[in-house]
Amino acid sequence: MRTVLRPLISAAILAAFAVPALAGAASAASAATVPTRHLSANGGTLIWTRTVHNAKTCTWTSSPKVARFDGTVKCNTGRVVRRATFKANTSTGAKDYTLKLVVRGTTRTVDHLKVVEAGNTTTTTTTTTTTTPPGSSFSSTQTDQWAGYYGTFGTVASASGTWTVPSLTCAPGSTTTSSTWVGVGGLDGGVLLQAGMFDNCIGGTEEQGAFAEAYPGSTSSFGLLIRPGDTVTATIEQAASGWDATVTDVTTGQSKTGNDPTYAGGSSVEWFVEDYGYPTYPLSNFGSEQFTDVAVNGVNASPSQGSKMVQNGTVVAWPADPSSGYRINE
Repeated sequence: MRTVLRPLISAAILAAFAVPALAGAASAASAATVPTRHLSANGGTLIWTRTVHNAKTCTWTSSPKVARFDGTVKCNTGRVVRRATFKANTSTGAKDYTLKLVVRGTTRTVDHLKVVEAGNTTTTTTTTTTTTPPGSSFSSTQTDQWAGYYGTFGTVASASGTWTVPSLTCAPGSTTTSSTWVGVGGLDGGVLLQAGMFDNCIGGTEEQGAFAEAYPGSTSSFGLLIRPGDTVTATIEQAASGWDATVTDVTTGQSKTGNDPTYAGGSSVEWFVEDYGYPTYPLSNFGSEQFTDVAVNGVNASPSQGSKMVQNGTVVAWPADPSSGYRINE
């Protein structure tokens, strides 16, 4: 779920769920302070996502060079995802990296991300990190918009997940965003097919709805009346023609399906909560959500990796260790 204003102004969601674009997303760099991510001396992998409009190419570079990060892809309108993996820092001093995204299209925009990898402090036994909440040790990656579980499952013919719609805490006049979805193909570098729901505060009023999306590409908003406490199931599956993305409100018995006739499938499956409005809007106060009936190809699945959501150096949502259930907390 990519476009900030899409669920906020439902009447504006007119795109037919049919033809995905080729790639990407990223936001233009502004005059504001360059955002910074912090890593321990052990290094690790982070995911950088940004949104672009009317773009033709997206080019990533790194300084100092990060292995397998630099490159150029075609992009259009939507979001692009780039993974950066940092080796352990064996020196005592911190290492600073600058990641750069140049988007060329009707205009040229530049976005930067600073990464600071801590120095190796093997002589001390004290811990100064305070932003890692309980359970987030399972997370192998971090991004500023996604929190949840994912894995690679070979040939994927279907994927699904079920959750209970949370009741939000909406401050008077506040606007916040979140979406919960199941996706196929998010790690494959092509189109990510999603089905799920958004859960927002709009001017202090809670609002829910369902959607399907071929990202990057087109979006379909489903006319399902979803309320807090309802049980919702999202399913992505190969159909006789293309792929179907279905959202079912199990409590009411309502179900809506969108079909993408051109989707080619993928090998990865994702179960995520997303702050799709970031950085314009903060994450909705959902408390926690748990995925149940997590399945791939009709059988129970065990996603092997997790991603925590880190914004401005603070962990705002994280996946619990799977031994306690596929629960995403904030």
